[in-house]
Amino acid sequence: MENLVFLLMLLFPAGGLGFAWVKWRAAHFAVEAPSWRGRIAIVGLLATTAQVLLFIVFWLWNISIRGWSNNPDLFRIWFVTQLFLLVLVAVCAVLGKASFRRWMLSSSLVLFLNCFFEALSA
Repeated sequence: MENLVFLLMLLFPAGGLGFAWVKWRAAHFAVEAPSWRGRIAIVGLLATTAQVLLFIVFWLWNISIRGWSNNPDLFRIWFVTQLFLLVLVAVCAVLGKASFRRWMLSSSLVLFLNCFFEALSA
């Protein structure tokens, strides 16, 4: 059961982000008023994408250096960057107007929880 929860926590952010991109493509040609709220939502979507890519790159880097204990400064930078991106996505989800806001925010939050649990396991 623990393995299933772990697998779901790893796959949900990527799946939720993919679904958010699909929803954005479906509503891409719709005119939103005011337009700045749509642009803010896109910034949040891009920040969530950056968060997923950062998580993957640093997780692979963690495997190559055999644990975060070998480079605590890099781990601190990774964790602070993930926290910053979570706050940015949360602000964009509140201020932006798009159909994918909930998926974007939930993917970002679960991804940050993955980072937090990674920090606890280090």
